[in-house]
Amino acid sequence: MIKNFKEKLANLGFRLIFFSEIDSTNSEALRLLKKGAKDGLVIYADFQTKGRGRKGRVWLASPQSSLLLSLILEPKIPQNYWGLIPIITGLAGATAIEKTIGFKPGLIWPNDIWGKYGKIGGVLVEGYFSEQRKALVSGIGINITQSKDDFPEEIQNRASSIFIETGKVIERERLLFEFLSQFKSLRDILKSQNYSKIVELYSN
Repeated sequence: MIKNFKEKLANLGFRLIFFSEIDSTNSEALRLLKKGAKDGLVIYADFQTKGRGRKGRVWLASPQSSLLLSLILEPKIPQNYWGLIPIITGLAGATAIEKTIGFKPGLIWPNDIWGKYGKIGGVLVEGYFSEQRKALVSGIGINITQSKDDFPEEIQNRASSIFIETGKVIERERLLFEFLSQFKSLRDILKSQNYSKIVELYSN
């Protein structure tokens, strides 16, 4: 299945590396950048032992329960607009959920994905800057199959998943493909420097 997805994603301009277990997809992406990894590389995992969120928070998810990935990006837009990358990442995640299962989650500034019962997904974007190049790692996690009992007690009242919101389970690879399709479309809008269109889509 992963092989077939690699071929489909290549048609979108992405290359996929899969891990059954890793410390953090963002951390691996940063390590690969130091080794010369290029734009469009996707690091995708079943499980993270040290998943990270914004503001130093821990991202917790049991194996195969969530969509966990990071993108290596070298944005072809002025650097003062790079702040739109987390916006389009969250927007691509929310749109992918809607396209895949028909449920439209909300976006809470700047890029958290929320449902009626709590947070479904989040984004962490980190920069990589050296004398030779400037790049970003954009990571996203989306909870798919969890029930409330699967989350630690201290976050159960504010954590949710696609299953909690809809009572349905979707294939991670289907959501993966839809997310990357949406991300490519939004990134193409950024490349055209139609920044107001991104703001419009986010506001809707």
